[in-house]
Amino acid sequence: MTNETKSWEATCKICKSKIRGTNGVTSNYNRHAKDFHPSEYESWQEQLQSISLTDQKKNTDTITFHKVKHSSSSRYSTIHPRQVELQKSIVENLIIELGLPLSLIERSGFITFMSNVDPK
Repeated sequence: MTNETKSWEATCKICKSKIRGTNGVTSNYNRHAKDFHPSEYESWQEQLQSISLTDQKKNTDTITFHKVKHSSSSRYSTIHPRQVELQKSIVENLIIELGLPLSLIERSGFITFMSNVDPK
């Protein structure tokens, strides 16, 4: 991620193309997969849709959203190298590679997990 534009790029694991995006936005990556790798994209969409509505509702009902309380001085700045590294890893490995929804980062279990991974 560059400090000036708060944008970054990832490498497509299928064709090795560089895909640029803005921090926190995955539409460029989804569009790339849909336009250049339609069969892989369709397979990914089918996997996402195979989750039953009952399971989705159950997960939504049991999720409680909360904010991890830290003083602002104890948190990384948005341009701190560790913060950038964590964000990039989450997007590349969890969102793009595993196809998990971006909303994952709002779930209490994920927030708790990340506070254990890096308390700051």
